[in-house]
Amino acid sequence: MEYRLSPEAKYPAAIDDVKNAFQWLLNNAEQYELNKESFVFLGSSAGAQIAGFAAIKLADEYMQIKAYVNIDGIVSFVTPLALQWENRSGDKSAAGKWFGGSYEKVPELWKEASLIQYVDQNSPATLFVNSSFERFHAGRELFIEKLDSFNIKSEIVNIENSPHSFWLLEPWFTPTSKAIIKFLNENVKGK
Repeated sequence: MEYRLSPEAKYPAAIDDVKNAFQWLLNNAEQYELNKESFVFLGSSAGAQIAGFAAIKLADEYMQIKAYVNIDGIVSFVTPLALQWENRSGDKSAAGKWFGGSYEKVPELWKEASLIQYVDQNSPATLFVNSSFERFHAGRELFIEKLDSFNIKSEIVNIENSPHSFWLLEPWFTPTSKAIIKFLNENVKGK
């Protein structure tokens, strides 16, 4: 799904784009022979955060969302680890540009865009596939704790000695693909 980031539009435009695309998929599922009962949201980096936001928020409305795969995307903008990196350059950081200001200027938007607060009993099974860079793990443990409180399946796969863009390149592409396929087969197939 195509979505707009800060150079084109501010938060929450990208999330609205994904929600609208999902609605279009539901409306056109028959024409494209899509299984309306079993959707998965997958994204990488910023796309992982956006896909997760859409998956978690839409899961309350549409029970067809069976899984969320987060490839090296943060799930909180307000944990100490996230703020250390995402707010480092204030208004000029990627997050600062997306929200239209630093955490100090628009903290409500930084909090609103953090997925952790939306996890509930309808949230989908979640797989985190992460690089070696801890900054992209921001909020992951808290997110999993909340999933655990609702007995929702989650898994972490760390791709050792990998750059942030590991999912695009060997020797990391194959183990990433295998981990995703395994997780989906265990948590989505036939459900």
